[in-house]
Amino acid sequence: MSQLEILDEIKKLPPDERYSIAEAVLQMDKQNAGKVKLESKLSRSERRKRAEKAAEALVEDYLNDSEVTAFTVLDGEDFLD
Repeated sequence: MSQLEILDEIKKLPPDERYSIAEAVLQMDKQNAGKVKLESKLSRSERRKRAEKAAEALVEDYLNDSEVTAFTVLDGEDFLD
């Protein structure tokens, strides 16, 4: 569902339900902000370890799933003229 479709559906709700949804979305943003702050407080070596762990978890996908690497054909292309 697109953002516009979601907003159109929300407009159909009574005001108290719209307010409840807005509060829930703001709460999700606060939770995400906390996670971002936590990540930024990690040491460089800890961030590197986490990145390495994530890369190791995905290596099979990159090696065996052509959909994951489909856009690498553009690696040599210039983005801007």
